[in-house]
Amino acid sequence: MKKFNNLLTILIVSSASFTLAACGSGGSANNAATQQTNSSSGGNNAASNNTLPQVSTDDLKAIFTALATDNAKSTISLQDAVAIITGKNPDALQTLKSLQLSGYQQAINAANQVPHVTINQTPTQAQYNEALFAALFIGDVTDSSSGSDGTSTLGQITWSNTLSNLAMVSHRFFGGYRLAQQDYTWSFNPGTLETIVNTGNQLGTAQDINLLNIHQGAVGDCYFLSTLSGLIYQRGAQSVANIFHPNESGGYSIDYTDVHSVAQQISVTPVTDLEVATGAYSAGSGQWLSYLEKAFGDVLMSPEYSFIYFGTTPATPGSIYNLATFYDGMTASQLPIGQYYSAFKFLTGHEVYEFTNSYNASSTDYTLVNTYADNPDSANITLGAKVTPANMVNLIDPLLAEGRVMVLGTPVDTKELNGATEQGAVDLPPGIVGTHAYAILGHANGKFKLRNPWGTNFTPNGADSITNGYTMQDGIFYVPDADVFKIFDQIDIEQLPSLDKTPIVVNGIVQKDSNGNPLYTAASNPIMDQYTTSNGAYIKNNYSKFVAVPK
Repeated sequence: MKKFNNLLTILIVSSASFTLAACGSGGSANNAATQQTNSSSGGNNAASNNTLPQVSTDDLKAIFTALATDNAKSTISLQDAVAIITGKNPDALQTLKSLQLSGYQQAINAANQVPHVTINQTPTQAQYNEALFAALFIGDVTDSSSGSDGTSTLGQITWSNTLSNLAMVSHRFFGGYRLAQQDYTWSFNPGTLETIVNTGNQLGTAQDINLLNIHQGAVGDCYFLSTLSGLIYQRGAQSVANIFHPNESGGYSIDYTDVHSVAQQISVTPVTDLEVATGAYSAGSGQWLSYLEKAFGDVLMSPEYSFIYFGTTPATPGSIYNLATFYDGMTASQLPIGQYYSAFKFLTGHEVYEFTNSYNASSTDYTLVNTYADNPDSANITLGAKVTPANMVNLIDPLLAEGRVMVLGTPVDTKELNGATEQGAVDLPPGIVGTHAYAILGHANGKFKLRNPWGTNFTPNGADSITNGYTMQDGIFYVPDADVFKIFDQIDIEQLPSLDKTPIVVNGIVQKDSNGNPLYTAASNPIMDQYTTSNGAYIKNNYSKFVAVPK
């Protein structure tokens, strides 16, 4: 099993398209219109090969005719689509909702025949139009041959792309079970129509905020959703419900902590049906998850995060980085300190300790190394203290008992759905996907309790093992201690100021002694004292190029 240096991911933006290598999303699958049963064995044995209904090409063409800006009516720009999705172009959104598309009734009838799809009430014409646009958007910008590790080619919304990716567009609209291929089981994917109709126009209550209600959508933000799952596990649903405050826009102001450890609020306007359809799915439990994704994406584009992640070149406001369904995953793709830091800081308010074995050259040495940024203006990674897998396993119980949020990450997997193999990829067990984040939900009886944010169901072909995979239900599965760091090459552990050595920060400014060295509070529990949080260099440099202004 070879190891791969997979801390860094690359986002390339161009006028025509951009390429993403990021967290595996619950998004693309080759021939995604093929469905399967809820529980299937590993390998290439899909339990069903029935084809889902196809959306109306006449209705798709009518959307292009109404919304495309080129003379041929063959291209809807991504920027225009984003403005419609986020409600920033209300005229175009109203045009979309008012279209009298002829395939409406036929699509409603067909949706009711799709196995495992339940629509709570009869969709309106406007809901059908929006769901079709959302499916068109996801199906076009996400290449249908994307790999299981999340590597996707994303491009403009064109008529030619729509026709070539019609199976993907149809699958996204109707939902159903994804294809089981090359040892992967793709569990139920709610369609855009089902998501819009079944998600009520309410935030939801603490009872709705359940980690089992988290289902990753087309966004590559598994690191965010898994951190959120870990937070709900450790702090409870009410702690998440408490960060929402109604605001004058009709949306919510959401509490978070910025990179300078200053408590802040981000004001989020009401989420649109299109934002609900194109983001993570909260299983019809309200809009709380959509609001959190939207808030996190907005915060990632704030000046301090842009500086931390992009050096001296913050992302341009209004650019493609504001893409409603992708910004929370893609804008974190150039982090010099991994993807997880931003999610931990936003959700917990704390730093993160990151350990990886991806730097080891040996195919059998799974020793973890504490990694952190060496320079705030570069992608250099410093390798710190080493931890054997056995010692890390021994750390888990006391760290979980302290209430820390923890997330595991996988390397790139050889079994990509498009048949390609990335350099340095490894063989992962069936049912476990590459370049993906999994929440740690406990550790007992020599096993880790984990959750895939896709909410996957999987039944191994044989006994649970690293060879056959592990039984999953609603994304939850158990991995023995002996296997865990042969499968996962990264673990991120929340830093707790009440227990760990912590920099003294006043209004976002790190306090220093007379020699210019950062001042720290001493650890009350020294269990993590020998390790460095992933943004140690930024603390050392006192955020000298950007100082937070308290609000």
